Amino acid sequence: MLIDNAHPSTYNECMPYIDFHSHLVPCVDDGAKSLQEALSLLREMKEAHDIVTAVVTPHFNSDYLVCKGIYCTMEQMLAAIEELKAAVAESPERYPELLFGCEYFLDIRHQDAVGELLTLAGTDIVLLEMPYEIDLDGVQKTVRLVQDAGYRVLLAHPEKYDVFILEPVESFSWLHEHPEVLVQTETWNLYNKEPLAWRFIEEGLTTVLGTDAHSYHRYPSYMHAVIELQEWAGDDFAKLKYIEDITYNNPMKLLGNR
Repeated sequence: MLIDNAHPSTYNECMPYIDFHSHLVPCVDDGAKSLQEALSLLREMKEAHDIVTAVVTPHFNSDYLVCKGIYCTMEQMLAAIEELKAAVAESPERYPELLFGCEYFLDIRHQDAVGELLTLAGTDIVLLEMPYEIDLDGVQKTVRLVQDAGYRVLLAHPEKYDVFILEPVESFSWLHEHPEVLVQTETWNLYNKEPLAWRFIEEGLTTVLGTDAHSYHRYPSYMHAVIELQEWAGDDFAKLKYIEDITYNNPMKLLGNR
């Protein structure tokens, strides 16, 4: 949670947004299956969702994908990123600004060290995913492992983790006690009114939003979530400021390594 004492601007329904999680580098994970699909979804992000910057984050080191026979090396991923950059550069006005990182999967049960990681847009932040069935002790140990390697942690969609359902008091208390642990909430889960996703919002724990867009079937849902957030906020000035923070102000601070 990144907060300051600035007064919120007059709320603008057409304000720009920043997406902090998607899988639109083609053919490297379970996301976009072609360059054409990636470009189409990126155009949709800008035209239908007012997303001005998209941090694109392919899976890396995912046991789930390896079990499905999907695996790429870091070299292959970086080559695919360059291909996408080149395609977007042909008509940059049609797309959001693209920044890159990866969603790094780490299972503390099988891995007790991390090497050099591809951070988000050259910052010191790692988008971290863990097994959904992990317990609180495992979450804490995994986060410390990444922090001890010199990185800041942005938890990818923690509303999907069992621990926040099975141990809600302990797990939410731990996040409140550790504001240095950043939280990305998935827009699709807000749009679908998933109670756990909304609890992160209501407790002020969400730092940024991410679509986690993968494909035509798992499309960007940013504006859908913003509409739900607007209804939740009503005329409440503090809530409107919070929406500005998680959709634009906080992402800008993180991208500036603040």
